[in-house]
Amino acid sequence: MNSEDKFKITGLWNGEPFEKIMEAEDENDAASTFMLFASLAHAQIDNLNVVAESAA
Repeated sequence: MNSEDKFKITGLWNGEPFEKIMEAEDENDAASTFMLFASLAHAQIDNLNVVAESAA
């Protein structure tokens, strides 16, 4: 995968559903970056799911 890959991140942010698209090196990078921001916001994240977006 290249550094321009996009990932769809879904789950519950403080009980509310969310969906975000993020560019990252891989799924682990996307998840860890997202969780860093969630931690800084003191958010409760549940059902986190990270999947690669299909090329359009």
